[in-house]
Amino acid sequence: MEYLIEEKNARIRHLEYSMSETNEIICQVLGLALAFPRYSDNPDLFPDAHEDGVCVGHFVAEDLARMAADKIKEQQNLLSGFAASQNKKEKE
Repeated sequence: MEYLIEEKNARIRHLEYSMSETNEIICQVLGLALAFPRYSDNPDLFPDAHEDGVCVGHFVAEDLARMAADKIKEQQNLLSGFAASQNKKEKE
C-alpha cells in the first residue's frame, strides 16, 4: 500500500512540474507577442539574464491569453473601420 502512495505522489509531482513548465512556455510565447519587456533588455534588474525570455510579472497563461484576445479584437475592429472607410471612399 505504501508503494502505491509513493507512486501516486511521484505522479502528482510530475504532473505539477509539467503544468508549471507548460504555463511558462505559454507565458513566454504570449508575453513575447504582447511585447512584454525582455529580461536581457534590463541588466540592472536581471544581471544574470542570458536567455531571451520576457518578464510577464505576476500574470499566468490565462491572463495573457485574455490580453492577447483583447488585442486581437482591437486589431480586428481597426481593420473593420479601415475597410469601411475604404469602401466609403470608393463609392464617392
